[in-house]
Amino acid sequence: MLAIGGPITSIHTSTTCTSLLREFEQIWNDIGGTEKDKDRMLMELERGCLDVYRRNIDEVANTKARFHQSVAAKEAENSTLMAALGEHDIHPPIKSDKRSASLKEKLASVTPLVEELKKKKRGKVETICRY
Repeated sequence: MLAIGGPITSIHTSTTCTSLLREFEQIWNDIGGTEKDKDRMLMELERGCLDVYRRNIDEVANTKARFHQSVAAKEAENSTLMAALGEHDIHPPIKSDKRSASLKEKLASVTPLVEELKKKKRGKVETICRY
C-alpha cells in the first residue's frame, strides 16, 4: 500500500483500500471464483493502481518543472530589466532563503517586481520619446 501525503491521508487511503479489498473478496466469494483467478485479478488491480499513481506523479512533476521554468524566466526578465534601467540592486528579488519558499511563493514574489520594472521602463521610454 502506497502512503500518499501525511498521516491522515495515508490512514484514509488505507481504510478505503481495506474496505474495497473486503468488498472485492466478498463479491469474488459470492461468484465462486478460484483462488488462482482471484490472485490474478488482485495483481491486475494493483498494477492498474500503480499505473494511475505513476501518471499522477508524473503530472505533478511536470507541473513542478513548469513552475521552475516560470520562476527562472521571471528572474531572468527581472535581471534584464534591471540592467536596461541601470539599476544595480545587490539584493535578489526573491527571498534570500530560497529553500524555504515554495515555487508558487517565489513566482508570486518576483512577478510584481517585474511588473514594476516594466512600468519604470515604459515611463523612461515615454520620457525619452517626448524629447
